Amino acid sequence: MDTTIARKTLEDMRNRLTARVGRIEAHIRRDGKPLDQDSEEALSERTDDAVLDGLDVQERKELQDIDHALSRIAQGQYHVCSKCGSTIGAERLTALPYTTVCVHCG
Repeated sequence: MDTTIARKTLEDMRNRLTARVGRIEAHIRRDGKPLDQDSEEALSERTDDAVLDGLDVQERKELQDIDHALSRIAQGQYHVCSKCGSTIGAERLTALPYTTVCVHCG
């Protein structure tokens, strides 16, 4: 896999995730509108917030993985398995561009 293509793919993924995280954070903040704490709407909002918090954490982790992959490209280590040192196959990198391990170690 050409690292130029991999870099572009990772940067596109990063841009989409960054925008999604921004939307999640905006929804969580919601202009500070207070709700009646005993209402069903408030319970629903708290449940939604918990789900959004979980998504936010997951997406931030994915952003870290993407940043790490971009760093590996810059260091010339993108195709190298971090566990065994063998080459990570192009098919695996295409399927999961921010993986750090080959199919045998994954």
